[in-house]
Amino acid sequence: MSALFERFSQADTSITRRYGGTGLGLAICKRLIELMGGEIGVQSRQGLGSTFWFELPLPLAPSEAGKLPICQIGSTSQPRRVLLAEDNPINQEVITAMCEGRGHTVTVVDNGAAAVAAVHAGEYDVVLMDMQMPVMDGISAARAIRAAEAYGKRPATPIIGLTANAMAEDIQQCRKAGMDAHVAKPIEWAELFTTIDQVVVSAPADALAALQVLDERKLGELVNVLGCERVAKMLHRFACDIENRLTVLDEIDVCELSLIMHSIMSSSGQLGFIELSNLSSRIKEDAKHGARPNCLPELLLVGRRAIEAARAYVGRL
Repeated sequence: MSALFERFSQADTSITRRYGGTGLGLAICKRLIELMGGEIGVQSRQGLGSTFWFELPLPLAPSEAGKLPICQIGSTSQPRRVLLAEDNPINQEVITAMCEGRGHTVTVVDNGAAAVAAVHAGEYDVVLMDMQMPVMDGISAARAIRAAEAYGKRPATPIIGLTANAMAEDIQQCRKAGMDAHVAKPIEWAELFTTIDQVVVSAPADALAALQVLDERKLGELVNVLGCERVAKMLHRFACDIENRLTVLDEIDVCELSLIMHSIMSSSGQLGFIELSNLSSRIKEDAKHGARPNCLPELLLVGRRAIEAARAYVGRL
């Protein structure tokens, strides 16, 4: 029996082929316990089983440990209309069941483009957005939703990102896309439901402010140097150029797309159209590596917003 605690030793070598193992488990336990000043042993009776025990010399706790908080996932004070954008069928079923158990009504879509369309067509209190989905990913979908809301002057629907990536850069990416919060997978339900209540209650009316369409300070500097008339003509050419380029996106290959995005990125950045410049830069990088981006629908919305902002600025000159 004492051989059980030796390395590479098993009570009956015939079980190795059936159950595997190396005979190291008990040897490791013995070594760890001895390093802590303790002792390990076994009591066994053939045909009845074995009892393994160990003793460790440990100091008494200074006081009774507090009780661990119990996760409360009962019904909420107010049911929410939830849009779940998630492509994994099991995740869809689990998240839907948990949300419905909380009293929420859940609508499920399986890609980012469908989420954008659903938000445009219906009214939801909150969107739960997975990051990795086919057709359009969660980041692109969030940007498209925010762009559409701003273009239509509609209130912003709170968006919570759901992702297995919980690094600071991933969370920052969610925020930059216009999401209100981030919950890591696997989901802690108490955290999710608390976050839902927080973003629905505290969602500001000006939640779209983070997506700056136009930095008017840049145009103001140009007006001071070039004058109102020249800047107005410049903005008119810019708006017409963007409008023309947006109409051919589906007809060009990735090489042409990269060149067009470079041009849009440069001109929009120079004039202060920040959102369009940033998005064009991202699309350019994807196209440069031979990938046709899935955020072209978002570009149409962002481009339209830039055109409207340019014409509105001209109207105020």
